[in-house]
Amino acid sequence: MRKKSFQDRYEKVKKELNPPKKGPPEFSHMAWRASADMLAGIIVGTGLGLAFDYYMGTAHWGLIIGFLLGSTAGMLNVYKSLCKAGFGFGFETLKK
Repeated sequence: MRKKSFQDRYEKVKKELNPPKKGPPEFSHMAWRASADMLAGIIVGTGLGLAFDYYMGTAHWGLIIGFLLGSTAGMLNVYKSLCKAGFGFGFETLKK
């Protein structure tokens, strides 16, 4: 009888210390990561385009091209992170 009560207490503490993992926080983390990757690409591309315009004296062509390249880089980063999580499409995923 003593062993059974110890086993019951052990199982109760084990459940409290190791709660079952839930899906939504992982998706929330992925959403934050994707938005940060996209925003970083746009900011860096636009910043480099503005710097190019400033030093070369061009009329906003660097800004436009930098924004487009930054957006493309951001989308590529989001795609790579989704592939690593197993949500990619195409020939193969980059999951490691």
